[in-house]
Amino acid sequence: MARYQQDGLAVILFPVLLAAAVALAGWVTHVIWAIRMLANEKGATMGQMVLAGIGAFMPPIGTIHGWMIWFGAGF
Repeated sequence: MARYQQDGLAVILFPVLLAAAVALAGWVTHVIWAIRMLANEKGATMGQMVLAGIGAFMPPIGTIHGWMIWFGAGF
């Protein structure tokens, strides 16, 4: 019986950890984008600066923006 309980935990834990890893990767993508935009020699627009700040301090926004960058729909 104990083995089945451990298998059940793995079935629950794997998707949760996978989702957390994908969310963290999206947020890190946003932060790297923000650093690149702010350090760009051409400068950044006001909208890009606002998005960079909001996404850095509100991770759900940064995560969604990072995913959008992956799919080519981000700034």
